[in-house]
Amino acid sequence: MDTVLTTADIAAERMASRDIHVIMAQLLFGASCGSIAPLMEATQALPRVQLQDLHSSYPDYAIDVDREQAALAQARLVLLRHPIQWYSMPAMQHTGTRCVTAA
Repeated sequence: MDTVLTTADIAAERMASRDIHVIMAQLLFGASCGSIAPLMEATQALPRVQLQDLHSSYPDYAIDVDREQAALAQARLVLLRHPIQWYSMPAMQHTGTRCVTAA
């Protein structure tokens, strides 16, 4: 008998194979310069990429440390994405990194 895969099975398999974790810290990236929003949408569509927008996930800066640690544990590659003109991490990204790696 053939095994029938449901949409839920395929979605679960796809989520399990997401081994690239992109942590984005940029306020209102959809309203900023024209190239950022399409780039992030294209990134999100890639099957191995999990995109984490810190500002929309944690608008009150109350970072779910357990959730973020679990995402990092599954990742083989972590990308920190923020505006280059800042020359350092934005406060949200710095706070998240400090909290998640300290626990």
